Amino acid sequence: MAVRKSDRKQSQVSDAIELTIHGEFIIALLLSVSPSPWLRVGDSAMLSCEIQGSSEDWTYYWYRTIPYKDGLPSPWTKRFSMEMLPDVQHGTHGPLSFSNVSLKHIDVYACRAGRGNPEFFTEYSTAPELLWVSASSPRATLRVSPNRVQHFADEAYSVSCEAHGNSTGWKVKRFIYDKGQSECGTEWGTMTGSSCYINNTNTSEEPVYWCQSDSGEYSDAANITESVVLESPILPVPEGQSVKLGCRHKTLPSNHRAEFYRYDKLIGSAKTGEMIIWSVSKSDEGRYWCTIPDLGESSSSCVVTPTPILSLYLALNIHAMHIQTIMVILYYKCIAIITGS
Repeated sequence: MAVRKSDRKQSQVSDAIELTIHGEFIIALLLSVSPSPWLRVGDSAMLSCEIQGSSEDWTYYWYRTIPYKDGLPSPWTKRFSMEMLPDVQHGTHGPLSFSNVSLKHIDVYACRAGRGNPEFFTEYSTAPELLWVSASSPRATLRVSPNRVQHFADEAYSVSCEAHGNSTGWKVKRFIYDKGQSECGTEWGTMTGSSCYINNTNTSEEPVYWCQSDSGEYSDAANITESVVLESPILPVPEGQSVKLGCRHKTLPSNHRAEFYRYDKLIGSAKTGEMIIWSVSKSDEGRYWCTIPDLGESSSSCVVTPTPILSLYLALNIHAMHIQTIMVILYYKCIAIITGS
């Protein structure tokens, strides 16, 4: 189960820049989502738009990104524009809270602030922020090939939509933190039927992919990670079995030095790029990642043991439609491991 590097923290924040507005020296807006940008239906979330060093008397205005539209602000790129959220057009005097989130809250958000009479405005937040809501039973399943937990970002791969019924009308979309969201076949990828074929992507972008129907329904989401990947099991590891972790780099031979971490503690190094955890127990559950000296580190993946319901699923001859149920359970068990909840 892959987790973005930034999920090691409780929220994500954009980089800060300095600017001057009508003689006032402030620091530009920091947009963050708490407790996490990755939510499930029924959760609560809070968007915070903070101005470091000057937090009094500001009104905060909230926006979502849409494909470029003439006449609307496009602060970062002409590929998309900012549209004010209709429910809060007069702004808020603090964070924007969502209770009992649903799929309609899936979007890419931005903010800015204003104060005074006449009102002077800051720039928009330095980067848009994705808020993702997972359904317990998505109407479609996202498939990535090669079928691995983590992927090299500079190799060819495909992302497909498998709807539970008719796959017609489903499109593959992606989000990149400094570019916003876009659709396969516009500026990247080739869409054929319900599959998107991608030749390569920038190693540092770590795009998030999902499927979306013409009627606004969603699949689950997946992210493609950088040039160093941690090879780890997709399904839970039964207690007593052994598990092999591999730390790989696309341009290196199979035998190379790598260091392995559980949470932020070094647990071993190997000249072969592989490490074996013998006779796995519940105490071995956790967030694992690896580094290859001078070449970088992987994103995190979770090693988990089966819960009773997962053990039941795995003991049965699982029909393909139940795989998604397993992955949803695994995802939230993994998030609980990372956050300690």
